[in-house]
Amino acid sequence: VLLVYFGYTHCPDVCPAAMGVGAQTLAALTPAERAKTRMLMISVDPERDTPEVLKTYVAFFHPEMVGVTGSPAEIAAVAKAYGAAYIKQPPNEGGAYAVDHSAQTFVVAPDGRLAEILPPAATKDKTLALVRSLLP
Repeated sequence: VLLVYFGYTHCPDVCPAAMGVGAQTLAALTPAERAKTRMLMISVDPERDTPEVLKTYVAFFHPEMVGVTGSPAEIAAVAKAYGAAYIKQPPNEGGAYAVDHSAQTFVVAPDGRLAEILPPAATKDKTLALVRSLLP
């Protein structure tokens, strides 16, 4: 089972919340279940989210989470395939910027089909039950 979340490391609120739920879900799985489950954060901010930055960020939540980035075109293609949306906002006077983005978690079944799209407010219990229902 693959949990896919589109976010970025400078996100002040929804990303840490979603990553926290993902971490709690992974921690609640048995080792055998966890071996068949991954959580992936795909960065929508490739300018700031280098592979090293992402690795440190996701490891803060759970050591088995994976953070990925790519070129803007690659990220756009993957986001489009999932139906996720994001847009970089213009920088403020200090140069800081935010990226508005979808906040759902996409749940992919072991057979590769999109099983469910969890809303931003999905709890650990709901996520855990869904993951377990999809595990072989």
